[in-house]
Amino acid sequence: MFQVFLNILHDAGETLTEAFWRQPRHLIGRRRVRMRSIFRGLNPATNVTIYTGALWLVPMAMVDQFSSLYLIQLGVGEGELGVYKSLAQLTALVGYLVGGYMSDAKGRRRTINLFDTLSWVGSALLLAVAPTRACGIAALFFLSLNASSNIAYTCLLVEGNPPNRRADVYTVLQLVNLIPSILCLPLLGGYLVRHYGLLHAGRSLYGLLFVFVCVGIWGRYHYLPDDRPKAPLHEKNISQTIQFGWGEYRAALSEFFSRPGSRAMFCSRLIDEWMMVVWLTYTSVYMVRRLGLVDADLSKLTQVGVFVTLVCLVWILPSLPRNKVYRYLGLDQVFAILSVLTLLLGKNLPVVWVCITSVALAAVAGAFFSSYSAAAWANMLEGPRRAKMLAASFAMMRLVIAATGPLGALMYAKVSPESLLVLVIGLRVVNGFLLRKVSSVLSPMIEQGGEIHWSDALDAKPGESPSSPEPRV
Repeated sequence: MFQVFLNILHDAGETLTEAFWRQPRHLIGRRRVRMRSIFRGLNPATNVTIYTGALWLVPMAMVDQFSSLYLIQLGVGEGELGVYKSLAQLTALVGYLVGGYMSDAKGRRRTINLFDTLSWVGSALLLAVAPTRACGIAALFFLSLNASSNIAYTCLLVEGNPPNRRADVYTVLQLVNLIPSILCLPLLGGYLVRHYGLLHAGRSLYGLLFVFVCVGIWGRYHYLPDDRPKAPLHEKNISQTIQFGWGEYRAALSEFFSRPGSRAMFCSRLIDEWMMVVWLTYTSVYMVRRLGLVDADLSKLTQVGVFVTLVCLVWILPSLPRNKVYRYLGLDQVFAILSVLTLLLGKNLPVVWVCITSVALAAVAGAFFSSYSAAAWANMLEGPRRAKMLAASFAMMRLVIAATGPLGALMYAKVSPESLLVLVIGLRVVNGFLLRKVSSVLSPMIEQGGEIHWSDALDAKPGESPSSPEPRV
């Protein structure tokens, strides 16, 4: 892991040293040119997917930081919250399998619009009117249906873009998604909570989310290309459809796990998905209920994280050579560990500064994860069975999370919140080593030819780098 730091210091340091000391006049110009090159040349469907999705973030930037506390305010217990979110993963499991099949059978556009309507529109409406805890719990299960649209969403992001541009895709995605937060909308959300109370402000903001999601779905319907299969599909009954789909998923998983580094990538992604379901549920709760942070101050922390992420995306990541980005896999886990350690060891220090430090470190980790680890995952799924490999992999992850997620919730509520923090740190350490293994597989392919050829990788002998691909005509 120490070598990862040496790599990034060498690559980024060399670029920044030249900019500052040798040609300081061109520093801003070079950065502008580099950022323009990241945005240019992406597939039009990718651009539509990213920019319409940013509409979600306008109200989400104001309300998402309070989502766990809002559900607790509705009457959902702290332990129940983690348990229900984990059980919702069973709904997501089925959703991924349905979404993977429909993405190929009905097209990406139809699939993403259908399930975004069911999940985002349904959950936002429930949370906007939520008179009781039952509506809040139902909203969690409605939102889990987003798993079906997630498959089509991921395919729309990466398809039509070469493998060596996929880190750029996720960098653009992060930058665009940051715009509402750069405009200080999290602070506006904190202002509304402080002056109107969490319950009333939350209902209004979820109502706004309902409106913006409807506009975004309309935009995707009109501007995404109609990608329904041209060949007529043979009519099948439900039994034949399930049997055919099961065979397709088995073949997709078999192909995926035959690739070098695929098991390490799968386990790494599983840990990250577990963190998103369990740990992110309790981060804000721990800061408010355990450390004593004022709930409205969560918006200030969110704003700090936004600007730290922006600096990483605009300054640090563009300074790194595009063809060497997979050398830095695992670096995000180091910053994530430091973020959790700050919360664990800072209980007797000023709470605001402890939380700010933790959020800033988590923001650095998130910037590297969302650009590099996400791109590595997309490249590991390269091939015509991408949708089904993605769906089957995520379905397996949801089964594991549904089984283990309640244990994390019980650790937080019944053992101690600190026990969950220690578990998170341990999993982050394991994840760092898994990503270093993935790096040893992907880096040679990207650096030599910029293309992903899994047949070449499978034919290579152990310890031997895949050969550089022949140029395509």
